[in-house]
Amino acid sequence: MWCLGFTGCLAILQRCKWCTNCPEGACISSNSSCTKENDCRINQREIFVAGNCSEISCEASDCAKCTASGKCMWTRQFKRTGETRRILSVSPAYDWTCFSHSLRNVSPMPVESCPPEPCPRPCHTLTSCAECLSSNGSDGGWQQCVWSLALQQCMSPSFLPLRCAAGMCGRLLKGQRASCNLSCASYQQCSHCIRHSHCGWCATHGHNGIGRCIQGGLNGTQDGTYTGLQGQSHCNP
Repeated sequence: MWCLGFTGCLAILQRCKWCTNCPEGACISSNSSCTKENDCRINQREIFVAGNCSEISCEASDCAKCTASGKCMWTRQFKRTGETRRILSVSPAYDWTCFSHSLRNVSPMPVESCPPEPCPRPCHTLTSCAECLSSNGSDGGWQQCVWSLALQQCMSPSFLPLRCAAGMCGRLLKGQRASCNLSCASYQQCSHCIRHSHCGWCATHGHNGIGRCIQGGLNGTQDGTYTGLQGQSHCNP
């Protein structure tokens, strides 16, 4: 009964063993039978040493680490739904994950993976908004990149909690590349413009309600056309 408290293979200790090959594994006493304690009508494999657990096989957070051993592939066509169960999609549809390349050999349909394809470009190497939002990402657990309007940088969603603390990234774009066309200049009213942290309204002096929406921050516009806008009601060229 003591072994039943462990829910993962890596937690097994000297007096326990892990039963695998079922949709869900089980930790039982080393003297017990997997067939009796965790019967799923499938021949099970017994694991006594944590180093033989499936969790450490093809476990990686990015493509380079995944493919380094030569035994694994980086793909978006497979998805884990249990300890040993995998779902195969007709085309890449899931988050990037590392799997044994033996799955490709038994797949009933073609599998897009790295290798043989090269690893996808990391988000931070993409230099334009359109290129960024057209990407399927590269980091494990994701299938997209995001674009920071304030920083004008492409980033992996994995880094957002650290990189964008205190709103440093401003508005983040994700999804379709068409989102890149929603520039500050598209907002024709002051109230619509200042709803977005990366935009500021430059009023035309002496004309109530007339002006234009420009991308920038407290220190001025991004292109340097106007500076020192904080606390002013209009822009001085």
